[in-house]
Amino acid sequence: MFCGFLVLQLANTRYIRPCHDPAVFSLEKQRMTDKLEDTSLRLKDEVDLYRKIMDKLWQNRHEFQKEKEAMQELIDDLRRELEHLQLFKLEMEHPGKGKGLSEYNAKNRETEMEHEVKRLKQII
Repeated sequence: MFCGFLVLQLANTRYIRPCHDPAVFSLEKQRMTDKLEDTSLRLKDEVDLYRKIMDKLWQNRHEFQKEKEAMQELIDDLRRELEHLQLFKLEMEHPGKGKGLSEYNAKNRETEMEHEVKRLKQII
């Protein structure tokens, strides 16, 4: 929009200042052209900077998502380990009181398989 204004202003200088000699008009035209080029270069630099910032933002979001997924896996692993240890403790405190640990192992294996299937689906 600003560049369009400069072009329009440059085009109108002929009609506004017809009494100037051609040398002055040529200098004014050159000054406006230089100003337009400078503005275009600044705009290009700003667009390049914007692209770099957006690329960095995308990389940060992607890295954050990976870290979040890894943290969730770690939390799930720790939760399963805690459940296993709690059942083991109960089994040791009250031996022969049911199939707690073996049932847990079967359920835990099933849960781990479901978790692995979900993780593989996310990759695909």
